[in-house]
Amino acid sequence: MVRRVLVISLTIFALAGRVQADPVSTEERPIILTSDLRHRQLGREVDVLEDASGQLTIHDVKSGSARLRFRPGSSDVLSFGFTHSTYWIRARLENRSNENLWFLQVAFPLIDHIELFEEERLVSQTGTQFPFSTRDMEHRTFVYKIKPASTTYYLRVQNEDSMQIPLAVWSPEAFHSADHDEQMALGAYYGILIVMAAYNLFLFLSLRERGYFYYVIYITVFGFFLFSQYGFAYEYLWPNWTTLARKMNPVLAGALEASTLIFTRHFLNTRAHAPRLDQVITVLIYLACLASPLALFLNLTHSAVMVVCLGLAASKCALVAGSLSLRAGFRPARYYMTAFLLLIVGAVLYALKTFGAIPVTFVSQYGMQLGSALEVTLLSLGLADRMNIMRRQTETAQRQLLEEKSHSLERQTDLTRAYARMVPGEFLGILGRNSILEVKLGDSVQKTMTVLFSDIRSFTELSETMTPRENFDFLNSYLRRMNPIIQRNGGSIDKYIGDAIMALFPQSPEGAVRAAVEMQKALHEFNLHREERGFRPISIGIGIHTGNLMFGTIGGDERMEVTVISDAVNQASRMEGLTKAYGVGTIISETTFRELANPQDYSLRLLGSFSMKGKSNNVTLLEILDGLPAAEFELRKSTRSDFEHGVFSHLNGQLEEARSYFGKVLAVNPLDEAAKYYVSICK
Repeated sequence: MVRRVLVISLTIFALAGRVQADPVSTEERPIILTSDLRHRQLGREVDVLEDASGQLTIHDVKSGSARLRFRPGSSDVLSFGFTHSTYWIRARLENRSNENLWFLQVAFPLIDHIELFEEERLVSQTGTQFPFSTRDMEHRTFVYKIKPASTTYYLRVQNEDSMQIPLAVWSPEAFHSADHDEQMALGAYYGILIVMAAYNLFLFLSLRERGYFYYVIYITVFGFFLFSQYGFAYEYLWPNWTTLARKMNPVLAGALEASTLIFTRHFLNTRAHAPRLDQVITVLIYLACLASPLALFLNLTHSAVMVVCLGLAASKCALVAGSLSLRAGFRPARYYMTAFLLLIVGAVLYALKTFGAIPVTFVSQYGMQLGSALEVTLLSLGLADRMNIMRRQTETAQRQLLEEKSHSLERQTDLTRAYARMVPGEFLGILGRNSILEVKLGDSVQKTMTVLFSDIRSFTELSETMTPRENFDFLNSYLRRMNPIIQRNGGSIDKYIGDAIMALFPQSPEGAVRAAVEMQKALHEFNLHREERGFRPISIGIGIHTGNLMFGTIGGDERMEVTVISDAVNQASRMEGLTKAYGVGTIISETTFRELANPQDYSLRLLGSFSMKGKSNNVTLLEILDGLPAAEFELRKSTRSDFEHGVFSHLNGQLEEARSYFGKVLAVNPLDEAAKYYVSICK
């Protein structure tokens, strides 16, 4: 957590300095590879081009006007912070050594998409968006085998996470030697974490002290976070799961923040030593627990910013809590403060080394590991000291803990049973209940309500072009726009049926009609947003009917839900289905129309009638024109008279006359699907 905060913070400062400098580099600067060269950072020796649109091709940057926009790199480690831009790196390598093979390394493992071109030839395309097997070498970072003579290489880099491009060239011997040393050091480090976790887990099982359990969780999450941060998780755990490779870092960062604060809260006993701060820490724990799974559904930039902000707050709270506990005379706080200060020092050294502010030494290279190894050791000693201090209070504390746990379990059981019934809060008033705890199986009420049924046209066809994740993202994006409209107009959402929404309006049908109009308008804005992102627009159908229905709970003692039983629901659903046949957006029934207090407030068009199975009387249908795009609205309004004459003629069996009227409509508005429908059935 601390490392990620510091690295991203220093990235922002590095980016600020870079933006103010850097003259244009129109000529390719050669990088000379000599026989005595073992390793060289190339950040200052390459040229950089920012592609804000992400549309430039290798031909554009090599031969087009874009090649004039390259700028020389301003630091040993190229870092651009969080950006939506694509970056091109140009490096001209001249081999004047006896070596025929060199390694080109991008030492930041968390890059979404990276392409290497030799002149204009694509050599490699890989990144965390691709399976691990696409890499030129099986390594946690991006390592390419190159054979330069006098060759210009181009790197195209895209990333939703922090844009860091630590580019270096190695001789094979030097690379393998350094990589071997690093693997040994990291192996020893992870061995320490495993041993400490196992040791404290044994203590927890023996002593049943929660502090050891929280500490084991903290060490485990911390180890997995670093395992993911350094690219090992992608290499060894999920080499073919690109979503995990891209998303697990912020997910684990959120989990690390939560586990750190939980351990801090228990270890320092903030409830007693800093009660106000304890409340803040509790809130941050819940936010971190929410942020961790939420990061799976956000893009990397948003999730990274989210966990960084939480990390800054969590780090500050942890240090303040340690200071307050130390001031209160709590002896184990000395171990806590020393441990986290060592971790911070190690993280700072690692970050400064990463940005070239200090030379690469054993301490700066492995400062994070050294600091965290000392941290986990000191925290374990602190736990032992804490156990000794609290030994005399063990029996009392356990007794209180059992009482509190029993009370919490009883309360949780009541809440679980109540919420498991899945009774929406907005329906309590309809059922005449003040609390969800009062809802019982069989509660019901008979009432006249308006039912709104909406569905996305051709959703099955659309969903087949998307992944399951994209389907859920699309539906949630759509529903986030539609749900508030229904609620704002007095409606209550009864259920979601895939992409369909069923809503009830218990007061008056005006709310349902207003909601339908606003939903169609909101759909236009949503489609503009989709078109900007390259997605095709969608359309929805809405059916509205008013009738008498039974509203109540069904199910069993352990699981129940609120539902409605009525022909009105089936009729609204059938009417929604007819919107596709007629090619219109919103249909209301004659019953709903007659219940409108001010029908003149809406532009309506008689659409026809249909017979519902099992019913003797036909249902008259009207189209709501409001909510259509302005041009289409005017066309349908201007042809409404001819259209309705055509409908009357069709209902009276005068088919030729009906075709004549609908022909007039189509002459003015060739896109009127309802008129086309009538022409086809008149034939």
